[in-house]
Amino acid sequence: MKKIGLVLEGGAYRGIFTAGVLDYLLEQKIFFSYVVGVSAGAGNAISFVSKQNGKVKRVITSKDGGSYFGIKQMIRSKKLLDMDQIIDQYFYQQIPFNFDTFFTSSTECELVVTDCESGQPEYCNAKDSEQQLLMLTKATCSVPLLCKPVAIGTQHYLDGSLSDAVPVEYALQNKCDKVIVVLTRKWEEAPPTDYAKLRPIFNISYHAQYPNLVDVIVKRKETYEKQMKDLTDYVQSGDALVIRPENRSISHFEKDTKKVNAYYDHGKEVMEKRFGELCAFMKAS
Repeated sequence: MKKIGLVLEGGAYRGIFTAGVLDYLLEQKIFFSYVVGVSAGAGNAISFVSKQNGKVKRVITSKDGGSYFGIKQMIRSKKLLDMDQIIDQYFYQQIPFNFDTFFTSSTECELVVTDCESGQPEYCNAKDSEQQLLMLTKATCSVPLLCKPVAIGTQHYLDGSLSDAVPVEYALQNKCDKVIVVLTRKWEEAPPTDYAKLRPIFNISYHAQYPNLVDVIVKRKETYEKQMKDLTDYVQSGDALVIRPENRSISHFEKDTKKVNAYYDHGKEVMEKRFGELCAFMKAS
């Protein structure tokens, strides 16, 4: 029997589309032997493994959202994006994280982070310990310039999407025979922000200490476009099935709760419509 994995892209609040997809799968009792998440996709990955239907939606749509992002909270925390507050909200407030279910699950779960020194992605086991899980989740969601690098052991890490936004190749080469990939934007929309235009700013912030990181950041758009091309090939060969929005995406930090909720509902609708296709993909030899 072929091993089927789940690959989850990031995208900040756009990840609520993925939450809708995964909540529908939880309702249908569909699980996987391997899940890998990047950035916001990491939050979806661990909530899926902990079988917490509705958790991601509740966190993203919480009225406390302004307490960890924006100018008002920056005055308090000195950070435009307060990852410590996000981690506290995600794991201990709102719907507390189900650590017991997560750590006893048979599903292997990895989160992607970017090593600041090498600029390379690292695929880390999220089940080593509770503290490791917290730090990996914080690191993979830490946006450059908005957040400080996260120290884990002797290394420092930032957003996993900088180096491997959609780790399909890694999953197929190392973990799975086939993968289901959940993306957070429709096909026709533009690729991620072209950080090459901001190279002078990244040079000032990181080049002295992390020159390799700068090189990876400014090539992010080019790397992502190649990943999308490769993903098309994997789909055509039958090694991947892509689930993605059919409607125009919301912004990274969308403030209109109605739009955010609608994007979640869209995720459930798309997955329901394509559920038969997904089942056939999973059963095919």
